[in-house]
Amino acid sequence: MPEESEVLVNDLRIRVERLELLLMIGRMMHATSDQEELINNIAMAVGHYLEADRCSIFFHDKITDELYTHLAVRTDGQVDEAILSLEGQQIRMKSTDGIAGRVFQSSELVNVRDAREDEHFNQGIDKKTGYETRSILCIPLKNRRGANIGVLQLLNKQIKPHYFTSDDEIFVGELIEQIGDLMELILKRDELEQRNTRLELQ
Repeated sequence: MPEESEVLVNDLRIRVERLELLLMIGRMMHATSDQEELINNIAMAVGHYLEADRCSIFFHDKITDELYTHLAVRTDGQVDEAILSLEGQQIRMKSTDGIAGRVFQSSELVNVRDAREDEHFNQGIDKKTGYETRSILCIPLKNRRGANIGVLQLLNKQIKPHYFTSDDEIFVGELIEQIGDLMELILKRDELEQRNTRLELQ
């Protein structure tokens, strides 16, 4: 059965590629203590593997009840001038806003084929940056206790069918389970830095 053999070979190839990506992320975790660089590298690797144009990791700010991200790179490694132009080089939004807010509040993955037709899509960021969001895959980030600490969001699938597939959903879910503890550690460091900054200002 040649067709069956081809399917098995393809499945094996995909599993090997995913394992290699997870191993690469593991090496990243030990290669740098700069958490912003680490988040950028992880997001870029995941986005590149899934053929997404953008990948962002949003954390929840408990004090302001906002979701925020420092990311300002595309998955091709180039600087995103539109995001760099934002104040503080951050995207911040209420934890209830947009697709990311919907995912954070509901704890459920959302896969949108056409953002313009989704009532939860927040067009404000696109208007600020001049970027056009089409397809979205967004999944909650959880710590080991199952509490939401943020979301991972991929934008604009670059190859056919130009939207994220159920196979993409499965892979991102597996990835989140692998890096959840790391993401919580980074968030705690962020929170500590923010507290120190506020104390200095006071």
